Amino acid sequence: MRKHTINSFVILALLLIGHINPLFSQKANSMDGQDLGTHSYLPYQQIVPVVTQNTYVPLQKGFGHQRLDNRYFLWGLPSTSPPENGYPVLFLFHGAAQHPFSWFIRLNPWSRTQSSFTRLAIANGFFVIVPSSQRPIQPGPRAWDVFTKNITDSSDLQFFMNMLQWLETIDITINLEEIYCAGFSSGAFMTSLIAHVFSKRVSGVVIHSGANPDSIILTDRGPVFNCTKPLQFPLNHPPALIVHGGEDTIVPTACGIHYYEELIRYGLNATLLLDPNGNHIWLSDFNQDIIDWMIKRD
Repeated sequence: MRKHTINSFVILALLLIGHINPLFSQKANSMDGQDLGTHSYLPYQQIVPVVTQNTYVPLQKGFGHQRLDNRYFLWGLPSTSPPENGYPVLFLFHGAAQHPFSWFIRLNPWSRTQSSFTRLAIANGFFVIVPSSQRPIQPGPRAWDVFTKNITDSSDLQFFMNMLQWLETIDITINLEEIYCAGFSSGAFMTSLIAHVFSKRVSGVVIHSGANPDSIILTDRGPVFNCTKPLQFPLNHPPALIVHGGEDTIVPTACGIHYYEELIRYGLNATLLLDPNGNHIWLSDFNQDIIDWMIKRD
């Protein structure tokens, strides 16, 4: 059995990059400490103000936030009119130690590449929703709790279920039959979990720089990855796009490839995008490929 153990100091350094950046820290504190209210649709610029001209270019109108379950999520609405069946929905799940506005604001290399994808998705007519994670391991980093498939035991799965219910109440014309999820790193593991638990509700998933949650075990030395363990999937598992870098130093590339191969072994719809030189970062060169893949599912 082949296992990959990642040096915990390397992981800690990567996870804390966001907090080293003083601009990131300032925004994170003001966002997390703010009472966003219930059904409050403030423009996104009021939540995250411009700090310097080169840090954040406002994305104009059509952005807001929502308070739900004592948590919040951000959303972005296309400027174009909805298609006949409504806007397709895209949930974006951030990585560990990131905040949801990492998908909107260009603060560091990670958020710059992720925000480029968000802009492209909205430009292509997706109604984007970006939820906020918590801290499943105290006092650990912000991350997603991917170690249970039981909705009653997971506040993250409950949060996702309640966001789906929220979509049914809003006055925005959306297509509830076209719901996609994409995640980076910890968010990729969360997206994989959603594909298991909500397989009947999700039209497709994008697993970027992550793998199946059953491939990871947390230890006091850091996460241990098992990239050969046989995986199990529901028969109605949604189509999956696996994206990984060949030089990923955090989540082994072998885990992403194994995830793809196991989906294929089950006879499921799976596609693999692999950048041989890519590291543990959102690979923006694949942005259009990811969008095209989702549109083809529409």
